[in-house]
This record gives sequence, C-alpha cells and structure tokens, in this order.
Amino acid sequence: MSAGIQRRPLPGITTLIEKFPLILFFALLVWLSLQSPFFLSWQNISMMLVQSVPLAILCFGLVCVIAVGGDDVVSGGIDLSLPAIAVLGVALLSLGMAEWNTPYLALLLLLLAVSLVCGAVNATLVLAAGLPPLLATLSTSVAFTGLTDLLTGQRRIAVSDPLMVAFRDNDLFGIPWPLIYLLAVFALFQFLLHHSRFGQH
Repeated sequence: MSAGIQRRPLPGITTLIEKFPLILFFALLVWLSLQSPFFLSWQNISMMLVQSVPLAILCFGLVCVIAVGGDDVVSGGIDLSLPAIAVLGVALLSLGMAEWNTPYLALLLLLLAVSLVCGAVNATLVLAAGLPPLLATLSTSVAFTGLTDLLTGQRRIAVSDPLMVAFRDNDLFGIPWPLIYLLAVFALFQFLLHHSRFGQH
C-alpha cells in the first residue's frame, strides 16, 4: 500500500466521538437518577437551572467577544476578566443594597459605569498597548478580583432587600423568575444576532 494513502476514520467512529459528550451526559443522568429518586424532580431541576442563570447570561456576552475575535482565542477574541467583572458587580450591588442604602437607579447606573470602565481598560490594553487579549484580560482579571477583595474585605455580605429577595425566590406558575429573565435575555440575544445590524457585522 502506498505511503501517500491516508486512512480515513470510519464514519461510525467519527459520529461516536462527536456524540460522546452527549452520550456521557445522558448516562450520568440515568446513573444519578438511580442513586436518588429526587434527582430528576422538578424542584431539584429548577434549583440547578436557577443556579446556572448567572453563568448562562455571562456566556451570552462572551459569545460576542469570541465571535468578533475569531477562532484563535490566543491572538483573537477571549475575555478572561468577564467572571471577575461580574463578581465585582455583585459586590457593588450587595454593598449598595446592604450597607450604602443606594437608590435602585443610582445603583444600576453605578454598575453600568463600572462595567464600561472595566471594558475600556481591557480595550486600552489590547488596542493601545498591543497586548494579546488573553494576556490583557488575564491581568485585569487579577486586578478586578483584588479590587473586589478590597471593597468587601473578603467577607460575606447578606442582602435582605425585598426586591432582590423577590427576584431570587418568587416564581410565575411554578417557573422561577430567574429562568424567565434568562429566557428574555436569550430572546433579546437571538434578536441582536440574527435581526440587527450589530449581529450582521
């Protein structure tokens, strides 16, 4: 057989490799449901979904960064500071509600301003200083985390604000409000990507 002939993987094996994470996921679901009859209960599923809402919303923003920057996450688009910025925002939100007695509108404007400043710092390091996005956002991630620790003193801040408690604990026809907000953000994200000039470019 000629050395120049390359063996092609069997289609069945290729499909199995591509579907393996999904197969593993369902196998894990079956195993966990056998271990506990409450695992697949709606209460447990809704609790896990609610806990994943902040991460899902962050992923929407990261998708835009990666899509604009290209497939190469080292020299292209990646933002490693996104979780640190989110945690900084949560810290400011908690302090504003629990200790500073900040009005809702002022607190919202503060969070938007801080997020814009953090994004501007990242953009300056990438565009003006010429640093790769991976290195720039890794550095600012450490800085933003340090700022959060400085503001909170690495302590737990209990928030008992009625609006925040209602946002977290209430539901609509058995569906937790955070899941409804996530669906609304997802619908808006889909509209921006597929039906707006921003998504087209």
